[in-house]
Amino acid sequence: TGPTGVFNYTAALGQVGFPSSVASVPLPAFPTGATMPLRSLYLQPGRASYYDQFFPTNTLIGYQAKLLDPYAQQWTFGVENDFGHHWVLALDYVGSHTLRVNRPLDVDPPTWFVRTAQGQTRSATAANCTRPLWVAFYSSNGQTCGAKGAATPAYALIQSDVNNGYGNYHALTANLRHTFTNHFEGLVSYTWSHALSNVDPDIPGQNPNDPRVTGQAEYGPSIFDQRHRLVASGVFELPWAFRFGGVATVGTGLPYNITTGSTNSGDNGATADRPVANGVVIGRNAGRGRSVYDVSPFLERPIAFSERVKLNLRAEAFNVFNHPNFVGYVGVFGNGAAAPANFGAPAVGITNQLPARSMQFEAKLSF
Repeated sequence: TGPTGVFNYTAALGQVGFPSSVASVPLPAFPTGATMPLRSLYLQPGRASYYDQFFPTNTLIGYQAKLLDPYAQQWTFGVENDFGHHWVLALDYVGSHTLRVNRPLDVDPPTWFVRTAQGQTRSATAANCTRPLWVAFYSSNGQTCGAKGAATPAYALIQSDVNNGYGNYHALTANLRHTFTNHFEGLVSYTWSHALSNVDPDIPGQNPNDPRVTGQAEYGPSIFDQRHRLVASGVFELPWAFRFGGVATVGTGLPYNITTGSTNSGDNGATADRPVANGVVIGRNAGRGRSVYDVSPFLERPIAFSERVKLNLRAEAFNVFNHPNFVGYVGVFGNGAAAPANFGAPAVGITNQLPARSMQFEAKLSF
């Protein structure tokens, strides 16, 4: 896992290193005659003096002397007006700019691999020969990368945490509240928002299309960029002391990343290379999912046994219509001119879908 750490070696029947019996497992040493696998490393920021005994860290691109704390600049303002007759309108704006977002990044990246058409690829061998560490290795040894008999550096992908992520968020919310009578009160809220960033560090598959191009080329909708959201809520006072109410929500779909499903650039990183459209690589999170909605009603009735002893009975449902609200989608377009049949379909797994219908019952005794 590190410059002196462990790595996996796999051998099938008949290959070098395959054990002749269970008595020979584990291998006492790396099998003679086998090709040493290239190691993928993770480097902690600020430890150049330690790593320099294995390779020159000054050849790495973006390796940081220390990891910095992210920070956000935020601003907000709002206005509220009472129109009388129990009508109140509030308008609020929120903006923020986040800097120094932490992200893992290949700090020994191959040179740029410009793609202008679908299907263009570069082999891992060709990509490795352009890595700064490999270039320095062969230059210092007077050898040519890929030449027969030439030694090969032990490392391929070298990742470290860097602070080159950033994002912007803007949101405008309008809230209209009205008390129609003594028996009903309602609130309607609409939010327009736009979230943009150059990385969503907690989302799988958010490696850049090219590890050398992580700025404006990766700047696009964040994975939680829900452009429109409408929420209505209210409470009715019914006969016999019953109260009925709930919350209804409807919103536009969330973005998802569209990829080729392969490492076209040969950089050995995650399969986050994006397809080409009209001669250029498409933007990050260019896909857009289905709209989401949720209706969650409740019914409750307080029962007073005395001035000090009260019982409140409540039943409520979440997503009562059991509408499937998906947040994850199949974004693999492939390297062809046409997408596969499952492209854009909801992805499987509970993490790709908001909760299904659920019921909750409560009996609360106060005394």
